[in-house]
Amino acid sequence: MLLRKLAALLASAAACLLSCGDPGYWPPIYVVLNVHGHDYQLSADLVGGQDWWAIKEQRYARHREEILWVRDEAERHGLRVSFQLNGEYARDARVLRTDGDGDDTDHIRDLVARGHSVGVHFHPARFTGVREFWEPLPMALVTPAVAREMFEHHVGEVEAALGASVRRVDPALDWSSAEMIAEYVALMADFGLDLEPAGEDFSYTPWQGLPWSPFRRQSGSKLHEDPTSPWLTIPTHGQTGEAIPKGLHAVVGTVAQLERRFLELVAERDHARATGQPWRVWAMGFLTHPDQNEQHRADVTALLDWLVSQFGPGSPRPIVQFVTDAELASVYEVWEAASPGASSFDFDWEGWLASVFEPDVADEVAYPYAIEGVALGLADAEVVGRRDELVAQGIVIWELVHRAVDRGPRQASGVEPVLAVGEADSEHPLYLVYALTGEGRFDVSAVVSGTLFVKDGVSGEVSMADATDLAIGATPLVVSASDLYLH
Repeated sequence: MLLRKLAALLASAAACLLSCGDPGYWPPIYVVLNVHGHDYQLSADLVGGQDWWAIKEQRYARHREEILWVRDEAERHGLRVSFQLNGEYARDARVLRTDGDGDDTDHIRDLVARGHSVGVHFHPARFTGVREFWEPLPMALVTPAVAREMFEHHVGEVEAALGASVRRVDPALDWSSAEMIAEYVALMADFGLDLEPAGEDFSYTPWQGLPWSPFRRQSGSKLHEDPTSPWLTIPTHGQTGEAIPKGLHAVVGTVAQLERRFLELVAERDHARATGQPWRVWAMGFLTHPDQNEQHRADVTALLDWLVSQFGPGSPRPIVQFVTDAELASVYEVWEAASPGASSFDFDWEGWLASVFEPDVADEVAYPYAIEGVALGLADAEVVGRRDELVAQGIVIWELVHRAVDRGPRQASGVEPVLAVGEADSEHPLYLVYALTGEGRFDVSAVVSGTLFVKDGVSGEVSMADATDLAIGATPLVVSASDLYLH
């Protein structure tokens, strides 16, 4: 069944490539739902205690319940999930849950049998061999040798539980030094891995987003493209529903904010189609964690329901196709073979960071997509809902509101950490407006009346117009009755 599904997907992608010159056809946006498994982060002080095995069992059971919940929630919509499991969890399924009837790895293998994909994710932690304890380590202690040890432990345990090899690993380690970069290249090759995560750094820019396409990342660079790279990078947002992102994450992850980011991608894709740009593999990834998902179940459900109801099969605009990371890679490879020399995504992150800290020395780095005015005009905005007053005329209108977000000083890594998320300004709504086909002048006063401030989605220039006579075409506009957020 999985092979038939993949074959159909590839056939669809190939048809898309053959039809790319047909203005009546345009490829979908591919959506990947990820589950990042974590080790339990248990203290060494607990290992010798009488409650140790009960604590391990409780953590395992909690993670297992959430993994199966996400599986079932996705399957409710006919979707498939990309699971990146942790070595500690996989080993517990194989060793800790062993009894006379076998172990508990069936549910892991069953994920693949049901059409999901399984890879690996881990933070700095390694197996000690003492009472099934996985030791958390400070990042400063992770040398190339320790990183290799962690790969052996985590990848090895997931593959042992799965009974098969994996092709994706998401290792949350510091790969910035020359020694660690070289070790990463060697590890990916030695373990036969060709899928990786990246792209978070792009969200540190004023555009606040992630790359909207998978791409082949240049070794040693955050976001530069190298078509000869042996691995494919698949960007993914952080925890769904998390208002204040943790660590090096910078994206406010509430459902309404993620919806706005998705609308920006839809608008970019629609603009590319309308202006005759060559198609690329447009994609967006979302994420949850077994140890955090319980408190975000409602958020995961809401995001999936919104994506399916607004853009899934049978929706007003069925332009979304849900895929696993492996299926997305297959689509990308078809595009890649048919588009020699084409760029999927390329951004000089190192140059951009230099321009921030040394503006008198380094040149500015341009936005790598077309509709920068939308990205800036809708910064920190969130979706209220779709407005259908002009849908019969082919006009797309979405209502949004700006939410106050307090960020700290920019750190050396480039991130401006989110400190607090404030109130939404419902008194000054924003509207994303554009035409799917053609252009003309339209009366939008049933949506927003009076004199309007209009931000051009490409140039970013702000002009004024009367709501009864607004020029609307393929270029997306950010429109408001106030200029408060349209600088």
